[in-house]
Amino acid sequence: MTSTIIKKKDPRATHHRKTLLWSFRILFGFIAFYLILIFGWGLLMRAPFLAVFAFVGLIIFSPFELEKGFIRLKRLGLLILTLVLVLFFYYKPFDEVQREMDRIAFKLNKSGHSELSTIDKMGIYSINLAMAKFGYIFGVPEIAKETFYMCIDGPKVRKWNSDFAMESPKIISALNTWKGLINRHKAGSTYIKLPTKKINWDNYNTDKRVALALNPFTFECEATKEGDHWRMDCKGSVPCKYPSNSRTKLLDIKEKPFLIEEGIFWALQEEGWLFPYTAEWSWTIYNDDPRLK
Repeated sequence: MTSTIIKKKDPRATHHRKTLLWSFRILFGFIAFYLILIFGWGLLMRAPFLAVFAFVGLIIFSPFELEKGFIRLKRLGLLILTLVLVLFFYYKPFDEVQREMDRIAFKLNKSGHSELSTIDKMGIYSINLAMAKFGYIFGVPEIAKETFYMCIDGPKVRKWNSDFAMESPKIISALNTWKGLINRHKAGSTYIKLPTKKINWDNYNTDKRVALALNPFTFECEATKEGDHWRMDCKGSVPCKYPSNSRTKLLDIKEKPFLIEEGIFWALQEEGWLFPYTAEWSWTIYNDDPRLK
């Protein structure tokens, strides 16, 4: 007589596999959600390369049937192929979006903002949202935040607390000037209202993070004596609105500038789709802060 040994599945291993599978489903679900948005944006912006990349991404990152080995293998092959295509044609979506922005700008200059179609307005609005999203990705979160909040009707002044402006040599120079005035204060004084400064940037190449978010910047400071130190309460404001005629270079793609035609966003302001406001940034330092001279 022969006996058959039946191995029981380890319930802990089974539970671990199920947990891992659901973790991947949730992750892929989030990725798929963003790819659906990008796919829709590609159609809206008449950008077929962008739409195709997003559609293929949806196939790769679909949260369904992750447990089937042959489907996972096909997805891996498709992912490798897509990465190769993106490597060679990454510039195409930028060219398509640039062409669409130029088309809308031409239409705006020819006929005025009242002639923009709803599709045109939706396209411009989506570009504003995309700039906010990519601002976070490319390391300029402050201008991303300012840009995003233009999409939402709200208070005319929005306030945030951050000392990111301390990265700028222009801001440091202004603070050092104020520090010199503090050092020459009258004996016995405990409070100084320092003179307001206007700070502008002619270009964004060397000071991009601060310049994009704070140009032009109205900068104020109040100094209060605290023991042997002076507390410097800094505050500055910047208008968050688009001019009617301006172009801003965000980056270079294959030695070609990717330009934002700000006039198309101004048109959306006039149509009540975007909402200008004043951004107010504040922070506190002391006169012996090592970032100052």
